[in-house]
This record gives sequence, C-alpha cells and structure tokens, in this order.
Amino acid sequence: MDVHPDTYRHSEKTINEYNYEKSPLLSDKEYLEDPCIHVSIDQPAVDTDLIDDKIQHQTYWECFFVTLPVFSGYACLFALRHDIMLLLNIHDNASSEAQLFNVAASLVYLGNLIFRLGHNLLFAPFTPRYRVLISMVSMFISIGLIASMFLIFKENSRVWMVFVAYGLGGLGIGTFESNLLASITPIGKENKFWAILGIPVGVNLITIGGYAVISLGVPTGYVYLATLVALGFAIAAFMVRIFRRAGEAHAVDLLSFILDLARSDSMSHFIQKFQLRNWVPQIIWPSLALMLDMFFLSLLSPGAVIQNLYKPDQQVHFGLFNKGLVFRYYVVIYSVLFFVGDTSSRKIFYNRKYIFPITFLVFCLVSGALFVSAVTELVLFAGLFAAFANGSIYAQASRMIDQRVPKKHHLIALSFWLFIGDIGSVVGSLQMQNITNLYVKYR
Repeated sequence: MDVHPDTYRHSEKTINEYNYEKSPLLSDKEYLEDPCIHVSIDQPAVDTDLIDDKIQHQTYWECFFVTLPVFSGYACLFALRHDIMLLLNIHDNASSEAQLFNVAASLVYLGNLIFRLGHNLLFAPFTPRYRVLISMVSMFISIGLIASMFLIFKENSRVWMVFVAYGLGGLGIGTFESNLLASITPIGKENKFWAILGIPVGVNLITIGGYAVISLGVPTGYVYLATLVALGFAIAAFMVRIFRRAGEAHAVDLLSFILDLARSDSMSHFIQKFQLRNWVPQIIWPSLALMLDMFFLSLLSPGAVIQNLYKPDQQVHFGLFNKGLVFRYYVVIYSVLFFVGDTSSRKIFYNRKYIFPITFLVFCLVSGALFVSAVTELVLFAGLFAAFANGSIYAQASRMIDQRVPKKHHLIALSFWLFIGDIGSVVGSLQMQNITNLYVKYR
C-alpha cells in the first residue's frame, strides 16, 4: 500500500510500542517471546491493520466526481438503449433484429458479471488503482463509440458497434466498482461514502437530466458526448488527486486461487489456506439479497421494461385524474422518484446499525406489486421502492464489509458480493423482452 508522506509521520510507532500500550499486563519477557510478533522491534508498522486504524485519514471528496461519470456512462448504456434501437431502424420488439440487439445490449450486464471477479484474472499483473484506470478508459471508449454512432456514422451505424460498446462498458463497470472502493477506503474512511453517493447521482443525471433534455429536443448523441467529456475530466481527477495516494488494497491473484483449489488435497485445507471463514460467511446473506434486488432493479429501472410499454410521444392516461401525459415526461417523473429512493436510502442506512439484508427485499416485493397492477398512478412509484431497497442493501453491505471483514480480504469480498448480485441483473436483462411481452399481453 502506498503511504502518503503526511500519513507516515503520524504512524512512526513500532509494533512493540503499539502492542505494549494495548497489553500493559504483559511482562517485557512475555511480550518479547510472543510468537505472534514476527518483526523487528524497531520496524515501523505503517502497513499493519492495527496501526492503520490509528492513522489520521483524509477525505477526498473528488471520489464523488470520479464515480459519477462512470455510472452516468453505465446509465447511458441501459437507459438510452431504446434510442439506439431507433437509430438502427429497429421498431418491432418481436423482430429478429430486436432479439439480436437485445443480446448485444445484454453484454453490459454479462460483462459486468464476468469482470466482477474476472478483473482478478485478466488484470492480475496490475494493482487495484491501475485496474480502476483501465476500467475508466474502457468506459470512455464505450461511450465514445456510441456517441460516434449518433454524431458521425448515423444511418451507417451497425449492430456490431453495439456489441463492442456494450462489451467494453460491461468490462469497465464490472472492474471499476470493487477496485475503487477497496483502494480509497484505506486512505480515508469517509471516501467510500462519497464514492457510493456518486452512483445514484451519476445514474440519474442520465435517467432524469438526459430524458429531460432529450424531451426538449436535444439530440441523444449530445447526451453521450457530454458524458464522454465528463469521463475525461474524471480520469484526470483520479490521476491528479487520488491515484498516487490510493492503497493497493491487497490485490487478488485469481489464477493462483483457482489452481490451488484444483490441487488442494481436501476442501478443509483449501478453506484454511485462503482463510475463507474470515470473509465468506459475512457476505452470504448480503450477496443473496443483492442478487434478488438486482433482478427487480434490472426490470424496474427507468431504462428497462417501462421503456418498452409506450412510444416516446404517446400519451399516458391517468384514470384517477382523467388526464394524460406525454410518456417521456412520465419517465422523467418515474426517474426522479427512482433517484429519491436510491439516494435517500444510501444516506439513511450507511451509518445505521446493521440490519439483516433480506429484510430490505420487502421493498422489492412492493415495487413488483405496484408495477404488475398496471395502474398508471401506482406504476409511477414502483421504481422508488426498488431503488430504496437497492440503496439500503448496498450501503449496509459495503459498510459491513469494512467493519467485519479483515482488510486483506476487502477486495475479494467486495468482488464476490458484487458478482453474486450481478447474477440477478443478468437474468433480468436476458428475460426483459419476454417479461415485457407477457406484461403487455396480460395487463
């Protein structure tokens, strides 16, 4: 882990000095013979977990502006996919072209799932902060390619471009999250809060702001272009303010992990060697909760099933008020409520006492019931409850990993937690067209 010079000055206390303060009842002889001590008496303890907790950490609010554009790019890929379909002249959701496009668009979820753990294999030679940089550049190229489809290629755009762009986007978002969170936590305990706060803000800048400006007549390509520029500034901010100070976060070599599993004489030996008991039991329930939540979220986000129900300029009828509203504006309101649910829950539950994560799935069930009701006024609030569940689970689980999982296992625990969660989003994405057709048929 890189230690900032200012941080080092606060931590020039030896392991012996620190532990002697913590265990004043030990005699000098007993202390020096302690088999748990494996370092020189005069060796600075800057890299230990014990002393790390004593370090005066610094908060880098720039983490917010690093995370925000990356998730704005992610939102462009899932929320504005219908606009890309129209650009490719695909109007029939049941056509073979639409099915092919749906496979291409699903790569952002599939890539996200694969690279939640795959970054530990493909990018094994790189430390986590370099992986963050790789992921941001990947998202930059992805959004740049889609922007060029709207602004340069236009009617000459092809589906293969969608495959490439969405694949790179999946790689970027899958690699980014766990590596950033694991890298910034050692340099300041509040950095993770600023980073996860940037997630809903970044997403909803597109699902609210993007929809709003498109409704006012701004071409969709300019939304992608603005996101591209923001990603450029985010990369610069990360390099200037965070990269040099970021911790190395105990990078995991997944290849050696897999090989040791294959060669292990017994499962108990493998469990003991990789200290699975120190982190696996802690993430089982949060992972299951996130997986089920992400299934609902992939279907009920502003860019999902709801986008397939109406044409952008079609009127949505409110039976209770006997009035209509243009569908694009309806989606803007839906997105605002989605943003409120996601952002408020992260703030409310980040520092709250840990709650059994499955509890939050009640909000997912409520959101599903509201959507299935097909009542225009009730459907409007479906996204709010789904997003509230997502933000709550995310904030509580990420904070719990900080508190209950040893620091050397943070990155692998975060990676597995997010990997299991993304199974739900991939299943939801692949079934989106079928669920849309069923919904339209029976509502």
